[in-house]
Amino acid sequence: MGIVMEYIWSHISGISGRFAGRSLPRAAWAWILGSLLLLGIGLLYLTGTDYGTLSGYLVFMSVACTLIPLPTPPFVIGMGKVFHPAVVAFVGALGNCIAAYAEYHVITWLFSKAELQQKIEGSKLFRRFSRVFGRTAFLCLFISGFAPIPFEPFRLSAILIHYAMPRYLLATFLGRFPRYYFMAMIGDRYQVPDRYLILLMVLCVAGVLITMAAKSLPRVSAPAEMAFLGSRSLLVWPHRPLTA
Repeated sequence: MGIVMEYIWSHISGISGRFAGRSLPRAAWAWILGSLLLLGIGLLYLTGTDYGTLSGYLVFMSVACTLIPLPTPPFVIGMGKVFHPAVVAFVGALGNCIAAYAEYHVITWLFSKAELQQKIEGSKLFRRFSRVFGRTAFLCLFISGFAPIPFEPFRLSAILIHYAMPRYLLATFLGRFPRYYFMAMIGDRYQVPDRYLILLMVLCVAGVLITMAAKSLPRVSAPAEMAFLGSRSLLVWPHRPLTA
C-alpha cells in the first residue's frame, strides 16, 4: 500500500510538507499516507457496515498476489451472496490492480539487485521473447486474467520485459472484472452455504501447499534412478553363475 501511495504522491505537486525547515523524503510521505489509509480502512471495517465489509474485501484482494497466493475464489463467491456482482467485481479487480502494481515494483527491484537480470536480458532468447510477447502482452494478460489458466506466468513475463504500467494495470483490471463477476453471480444466484466456501478455501490452500512441497522435493536423475532400480533387481534376482 505504501508503494501505491508513493506513486500517487509523485503526481501531487505543490505539497512539500516541511518541518523545521526540512522536507520529508517522498518515500516517507508515501508510507505515512499509506499507513493512514490502512488505519482509515481498518476503522471503517470495524464499524460493521456494508462499506466496512467492502473495505476489508478490498484490502484482502490488494494483498493476494503471486508473492502471497491467498485463496480468493471463496471470498469473491461469499461477497456475491451479499453485494451486487458488479460491485464485487469492481472492488475485487481494483484490489487486484493494487496488488499487481506493488508486485510489479517488488519483482523489478528484486531482479535489479541480482546478476540474474543481466544474464536474462543479455540472452538472445530473451530478446526474441520480449519482441514477440511485447506485441501480444495485453491480450495474454487479458485472456489469462479471466480464463481458467495460470495467470502468474504471463504477469511475470510482462514484468520481466518492463511492459508499460498503464497497459499492464488496464489488462489486469479488464481480465479480472469478468472473472470476479462470474464468481459473484454464483454466490448471488445459488447462495452457496458457508461450509462449502470453507471447504473450497481449504482445498485452495491445500493445493498451494502441495505444489510448494512438490517443488521443494529433490529430483533424482535418470542414471541414479536406473542404478537404484538395478540394485533392487540384483537383490530380488541374485546372480547365479552359469554351469556347464
